[in-house]
Amino acid sequence: MGRTQGLILIVEDDAFVAMDAADNVALASMEADTAESVPDALGIPEREEVSAAILDFHVRDGTVTPVIERLHGRPHR
Repeated sequence: MGRTQGLILIVEDDAFVAMDAADNVALASMEADTAESVPDALGIPEREEVSAAILDFHVRDGTVTPVIERLHGRPHR
C-alpha cells in the first residue's frame, strides 16, 4: 500500500536523537526519513514529498538553512 501523505524529514547528527525522533514519528503512524548532513538532507525533498521537518539547526557540516530554503520553496500538496 502506498503512502498517502508525505513523510517527516529528520535532520539530526546525533544518531540516538534521530532514532528517538523517528520512533516517535512511527508511533504517530507516519513515516520518517533521516539525514545526518546538509547534503544528504537536500536530496530527500528531490525524491520524496516532505510534509514536515524536525531539524537540528547546527549539524556537523553547518546549519540547515539550505534545507529550510529548499523546503520553503516547495509548495505543500
